[in-house]
Amino acid sequence: MNSHIKNGKGLDKLKETFEQMVSIPESEREYVVPYFPERTFQKNDFIVRARELSNNFYFIIKGLVRYFYLTMSGKEFNKHFAMENRFAGSLQSLVLNEP
Repeated sequence: MNSHIKNGKGLDKLKETFEQMVSIPESEREYVVPYFPERTFQKNDFIVRARELSNNFYFIIKGLVRYFYLTMSGKEFNKHFAMENRFAGSLQSLVLNEP
């Protein structure tokens, strides 16, 4: 779904999370809302793959994101889990504009 956050609860959670980090005036929060489109992913979808440029950073409204890597032999190792009301994605890739 490529629309702005429609779920009031999701938007409230995003605002609460921002407030825990820094105080943002309501007018500024309303200004940035359009930059947080809502996306729905299915189980086992990838939000970014290794060696791909990341163009997005996500706030998890519902669900869990697993960060993992594969060995040369194809074995998976979990690196991190991002839970609800947390951010997920490759901030380094987004900021540096490189994979």
